[in-house]
Amino acid sequence: MKRFWTVFLTLALMLAFVVPAQAEFQDMWAKVYKWNGNYNADGSAQLTAVTSGIQFKVLRSGNDSLMETLYVYGKDAYTSLTNPVTSTYFDSATYCDGLVKFRVDPTDATNDRYVDLIVVDTSGGYTQIVQNFDKYTHAIVIDERPNVVHHGQTWFSYTTTDQTSTGVTLLSGTLLHRVITSVTTNLDETFIGIGTTGSTQIVKFGDSLASTGFVQTSYESEGSPWKLTWSTHSGGYFIYNAYGSRLTNDTALTFSISSGGTPAAKAQTGSIHYWFSYGPR
Repeated sequence: MKRFWTVFLTLALMLAFVVPAQAEFQDMWAKVYKWNGNYNADGSAQLTAVTSGIQFKVLRSGNDSLMETLYVYGKDAYTSLTNPVTSTYFDSATYCDGLVKFRVDPTDATNDRYVDLIVVDTSGGYTQIVQNFDKYTHAIVIDERPNVVHHGQTWFSYTTTDQTSTGVTLLSGTLLHRVITSVTTNLDETFIGIGTTGSTQIVKFGDSLASTGFVQTSYESEGSPWKLTWSTHSGGYFIYNAYGSRLTNDTALTFSISSGGTPAAKAQTGSIHYWFSYGPR
């Protein structure tokens, strides 16, 4: 009997160490809504569910560059989920089924609970940053009011020197006010151009990926209909103001990366920040 209890306690202690490690994985989900500025009769915001066309990135809590490792929500077997999550995966019933939905082991040093999100409605580029997102949060609201200046954010990574879509579509009637890039990984003599499909670049940042953080180097103004004028740097990074007519057609927001380095070395990643307004004046 004594031997039985010895074996039993040993197994119990082993399980005590194994179970918490498994329990760190959490299934998180939230519905996405957009708000166009209207209110219901009771004064509450009139929200519309968005069940397609969302892309999102899951970051470590309190970190603007390190991404979490994701798995498909609720699966018995752990199936990897790409991060950032494209709108294709968001729309798929197999993966996200129209929700911000994933399994993750949060790299939250304090309580192993939270992650941060960048959630983008690819139709228009409207963006919501969600800090300290956890398994108890089930609603994300994106501000999409017309004739209001919005701060959008999407990301880039090198795959080709060709013009590449960010997945964001700027809608007909959009006026772009500012464009800024921030860099996560860097390489000297590397350039990034921001533009729209079928046009030359809106702005090209010269040698902009030579260091991490917000871009602080030269630029070349290119491309119609955007007319860019120099504005002094603000808060450690340059700001470029775009003036001119609003877009007359829907068009993808794009980027292209070129470099004097070898293709294997072109591992640049970062974010594109853009300020824009949409709608008739």
